[in-house]
Amino acid sequence: MTQTPTPAASTATASQPPGPEPAPAPAAGLPDAIAAALPPDPYEQLEVARKITAVAVAARASRLELEAARLRQRLADRDRVAAGLADRAARLELALRDADARLRTALDDNAKLAKERDSLAQTTKKLARDLAKVTAFLKVRLVAVTNSFKASVSKWPHSSVASDVLCCVHPLLRTVTRPFEQKLTITHITPRLTSDPAPKLRTAATSPRRYSTAVSPKLTSGATSPRLEGHMAMSPWLPSSKMSSAANSPPRGRSISGNTELLLIFAYTAAPQETLRKADEIFGAENKDLFMSFQGLLSRSLS
Repeated sequence: MTQTPTPAASTATASQPPGPEPAPAPAAGLPDAIAAALPPDPYEQLEVARKITAVAVAARASRLELEAARLRQRLADRDRVAAGLADRAARLELALRDADARLRTALDDNAKLAKERDSLAQTTKKLARDLAKVTAFLKVRLVAVTNSFKASVSKWPHSSVASDVLCCVHPLLRTVTRPFEQKLTITHITPRLTSDPAPKLRTAATSPRRYSTAVSPKLTSGATSPRLEGHMAMSPWLPSSKMSSAANSPPRGRSISGNTELLLIFAYTAAPQETLRKADEIFGAENKDLFMSFQGLLSRSLS
């Protein structure tokens, strides 16, 4: 049978004062200073532990973020270096292609120059043979024309004029019969007359190129002004230092060689038209300036 408590007993129990709270048990592994700082309530201790864990995680996350940023920076630097190396490799490849193309062009030019050199060597040999043939032909022709000219001059009535002309012809023969190496430096002729034992008369008003009426071919009679076949007078052989003018002097840097010397002699034994035709054949189309110079010289001689 159950007994119920009486009201007096329950009042006595409630009126008793509560006893002191038990002291918290020290946590295992914690120093006494930390254990004393912890709150006695276990829930409060869990809240403190949660906050400590959050701080630790935040610190760890911050360090990891810094490390990740540093790694990203290094990766970006490596990417820039790789891009620079790729650009340099592309430039070097372009330079290599350019150098290869220039090398091929240089090799092609070298081959073309070698072929052109061989062709020029063959052309030079051929021209040397042709020049030797022409030189021999001119030598024979000059000897023949000189002999004919001597025979014609010997028949002239004035022996002094004939001797003067022969003195001008002999240097021409020696000039054309020079060796081939010396003929390359032949210049145009400057004919001079030897002094006549009998001095020629001149007027006081005339120049060295104009003789007095006793000697001038234009003012004397037919017996005292000899002409070969009635074509050319002896005026070009007069001793004048100004024989060559701007119209009959050779062009600058050029010289009238043995061809013109031969034509000058040929002009005394042929008509002017025949002389010009021969001159055009000898000089050719590439020496029109020399032909014009010779034409001016011939025109001045005939005037």
